[in-house]
Amino acid sequence: MTVIIRDVSEGNIDDLCQLCVTAVKKDDPIFMRGVEVKRKWAFNTLQKWGSLAKLAYVDSVVVGLIQYEPIPDEKVIYIHCIYVPKESYWRNYCPA
Repeated sequence: MTVIIRDVSEGNIDDLCQLCVTAVKKDDPIFMRGVEVKRKWAFNTLQKWGSLAKLAYVDSVVVGLIQYEPIPDEKVIYIHCIYVPKESYWRNYCPA
């Protein structure tokens, strides 16, 4: 298996927003409203900063993310979230 890392773009914002949605939550209208809010935030952040997250893919399936916020005045990024929901992908691709 090969892991491919991609920047979030307008073309894969849904991958960013859907990774955190479990099968149980897909039927929760309040949770799904939060997904829509995140989608709008991601689009606006992309327009403003051009970068907000990286997504990890295996066989074209998103398996993890790192979401961040650039802070240009401080020349740093603030990491909001690192998320890999399936344990089978934890540490499997990191060199020892």
